[in-house]
Amino acid sequence: MYLWRVNKLSEEFKAGTVSDRKQLPYLLVFIILISVTADPYLHSLLDYQTNSLDLAVLVISLIITVAGTIWCYKSVPNRETDNGFISRYICLGLPLCIRLIVLMFAIMALITLFHDYIMHTDIINAFLYSGETNILDFILFIFTGIIYFVWLHKAIKSSYNDTEIDYETVSNFR
Repeated sequence: MYLWRVNKLSEEFKAGTVSDRKQLPYLLVFIILISVTADPYLHSLLDYQTNSLDLAVLVISLIITVAGTIWCYKSVPNRETDNGFISRYICLGLPLCIRLIVLMFAIMALITLFHDYIMHTDIINAFLYSGETNILDFILFIFTGIIYFVWLHKAIKSSYNDTEIDYETVSNFR
């Protein structure tokens, strides 16, 4: 794995010797670096209100992302010779990410409506408007991460065979 010499890696791509198996570590390191540097917990120097759940979100984010990526990679039928995993991961992942964002906005809208019109209590106020990561944020984060990788696994797996994807049911993953 080249972490500094881009020219040698570029030459390997030109020669067609960079398989998905060789690309996977680059993808994993890239995802980990993006996840870690984008996490608000590490930006606490910028006067961001943090708590212990922020660190838990960071750690679980890394675990879900790495484990989910490896799980998706293992759905590739012929990992030794296939060179399409990375492109499938990115190209199928984008629309799934957009779907998940829409789903999370809908869930948050329902939670807000429930709070504002049905059950307006101080306990819910503390969860929704504290300015810090709370247990509801933590649960939603874990839920979205797991759902994303279940959907992505199904999409990648079905892109290699004739299996139809059913995004409405996420309880039937293998």
